[in-house]
Amino acid sequence: MWSTAGRSFGNFLRWQRTSRAIPWPKRVENRATPNLPTALETGEIAIMFIHQVTYVVQFRGLNVLTDPVYAERVSPVQWSAPRRVREPGLAFDARPRVDTVLVSHSHYDQLDLHTLQRLEAAHRPLFLTGLGERCGRVDVAMLPIGAYEPRWLMQDMHMNPDDAVRAHLDLETVLSIGTHRGCFQLTDEGIDEPLRGLEVARQRHGVAPHDFRALETGATLRLGA
Repeated sequence: MWSTAGRSFGNFLRWQRTSRAIPWPKRVENRATPNLPTALETGEIAIMFIHQVTYVVQFRGLNVLTDPVYAERVSPVQWSAPRRVREPGLAFDARPRVDTVLVSHSHYDQLDLHTLQRLEAAHRPLFLTGLGERCGRVDVAMLPIGAYEPRWLMQDMHMNPDDAVRAHLDLETVLSIGTHRGCFQLTDEGIDEPLRGLEVARQRHGVAPHDFRALETGATLRLGA
């Protein structure tokens, strides 16, 4: 989770001394029932929110897994650092065939080497990273809305809900989905603050709720066709 861009280890220690983190619950039960489609029409896609920033994105004949993390803790070691407060919305062994894995960046809640090794052994997918990599118009964007407090420390690393809505407008996406939330307590804001902040930011910038959504863990959204 740490970046040296504009911040020092002294800043990190200052945060630890002065933090007024809102406590998260120790455990949260998922409310959605996993329901991945068995078949899709041409031009249709299905997006399931597994947790944090992990999604299954299904196209007809192609299954993509984003930033897969199935670890109990997001840390170099499993005896320390943030522990998940909810189970994945889809169990590791319940996933469909994985053709492609997209890893966006190397924070521990996005890059879990053990999970990647398990996926390689089970599916031998194509692994893609975003470095250097360019795209055209974005139809669907998964934009982070969590892990942003205190702002003086996190503003160079993580967007808050208002930043995410402005990014949605800058990208001119057809649909954005709020992510990076609700599974691991990485920073000081409460577990539901990103969702409340998203609602405020949508209203502030005139973005309709159906244009920038947040999915329940385990829920699937079908688009197109």
